[in-house]
Amino acid sequence: VSGLRAVLELGARDADGLKVWPRVDFVVPVEVLALPLLRYTASVYGLHGEISFLTPGSSNSSELAHLGTFDSDDVIHIDSAGDLHTSVGGVLSVDRLETLSQMVEGFVSKPNITLSFKAKVDIVARLWGVFPIPLYGIWISKSLTIPALDAFKDHPVSLNRLLSADGSPGELAVTATADIFNPTPITVVMRNECTMDLAFVEVDDVMAPLTRALGTLRIAPPLTLTPGLSSHNATAVVKQTSANEGVLQ
Repeated sequence: VSGLRAVLELGARDADGLKVWPRVDFVVPVEVLALPLLRYTASVYGLHGEISFLTPGSSNSSELAHLGTFDSDDVIHIDSAGDLHTSVGGVLSVDRLETLSQMVEGFVSKPNITLSFKAKVDIVARLWGVFPIPLYGIWISKSLTIPALDAFKDHPVSLNRLLSADGSPGELAVTATADIFNPTPITVVMRNECTMDLAFVEVDDVMAPLTRALGTLRIAPPLTLTPGLSSHNATAVVKQTSANEGVLQ
């Protein structure tokens, strides 16, 4: 499988937050599909499967955590004479909100995350376009390790163009464009408000780096992080405290 692109939509559509709407675009090269001396076409009808992920910080595949059940009515059409370019979307029903939170935390904070998919499908194949062969209840499985956001370590979130400012004693609210780099092949759509902590890191040659909290950065929904660099209007709220007043002055 190559050319992987995916869309992961989080929040707001359901009241309990236990549904996710993923869509995956991928390519399967003709070399993988080809069978010696055999030309065929096939249709894969729907997917009903289980999705698990590797617990962040673990390298043992036995520690895969079950995320939920994925259902799709999409039909995949295959022709052994060429590459398969297809898109599959559906609804992921999550077992527990805590498990979804753990997966999202791992995707945001770790350099990569492993997803595992196991599904049962019905396939109708035709040899040389003539002879139909129905195959029911076929199990397929795939595990895939993909890049994750890694807490934006290589590309920190940055504020650029100043749009407006509003202040009061001890507090300043600045609206500006926030540049966010997404190093993954996944477009993430967040339909709830996104909030990040703002901090100032002091570094010198003697003491260890010291982080001082400054406030919060808020981005109104929906926030769509496409692969690569994207810009979004954001509001930075900086509050002066006894711990950070020296930095702000």
